[in-house]
Amino acid sequence: NESFELDGKILKNCVFKNCTLIYSGGKSQMEDVRILQPTLWEFRGAAENTIRMVHLARVNFKDIGAQEIPGVTVG
Repeated sequence: NESFELDGKILKNCVFKNCTLIYSGGKSQMEDVRILQPTLWEFRGAAENTIRMVHLARVNFKDIGAQEIPGVTVG
């Protein structure tokens, strides 16, 4: 199970399988990338903070659609 950091990478025509993808919120570009199971995600720094905030928003606004949350744009 290898680890691969995504930040700062330009990835084209890649397949990830049985590895850990690490993302910290930095700029990255992906084109024709396939992520197959079993693959794990590890979020750090700004990306981890964003995931935590999205989870918090989903828990607190679970009875309404995200498009109805003031100030949130979907799509």
